[in-house]
Amino acid sequence: MVEGVVTLDGTPVSEADVIFYPLDPVTGEGATGRTDDKGYYQLSSVRGVPGKGTTAGEYRITVSQWVTRELDEPYLDRDALVRFESKELLPVIYTEVSNTPLSATVVPGKNEINLILDSKR
Repeated sequence: MVEGVVTLDGTPVSEADVIFYPLDPVTGEGATGRTDDKGYYQLSSVRGVPGKGTTAGEYRITVSQWVTRELDEPYLDRDALVRFESKELLPVIYTEVSNTPLSATVVPGKNEINLILDSKR
């Protein structure tokens, strides 16, 4: 099991997606979680097993927090009506697996992996 808290500058990050990417995709298993209003997350396997976490191994980690809002004035783009706008709230370095500084080693059993983000990155 893998769980923890995500903070940005010491404040819990709510409604964020946490994704663990295995460095060895043959033996590792990707997993995802979503933070609650206190920044707490618990991983579920990519296969959707709630609370299963992931297999032991080395992982790179991304965290994203998107917000979507309805536009006051929709507009046409390539003959499609655009009514919503989405925006990433976290620093981009944490959202891309190729650039993220977040990593962790998962061991068998319970793992508490807190993710501390810095807005100045």
